[in-house]
Amino acid sequence: MNDEEFLLWAYKLQLQEYFEVEIATDGLSAIDMVKKKGINFFDLILLDINMIGMGGFEASIELRKLIDSRGKNKAKLYFLSGDKTQNK
Repeated sequence: MNDEEFLLWAYKLQLQEYFEVEIATDGLSAIDMVKKKGINFFDLILLDINMIGMGGFEASIELRKLIDSRGKNKAKLYFLSGDKTQNK
């Protein structure tokens, strides 16, 4: 999940060769996606740390509850973050 369009495109481009890629743009939509598809659909969930609304840390708490309660296949949660601002 990420809210930066370029980063979403770059992650998807790299990962789609090896994985089926699903994209959520915020924490709440990621949680909804996992609930709809089922936690066992996912092997890996990449979370952006800082996002508008519910970020990766907050979403990971809810996702971990789903994984622990329903997951036969323990999905792995990884955090990523990017910043498009430039230091001068």
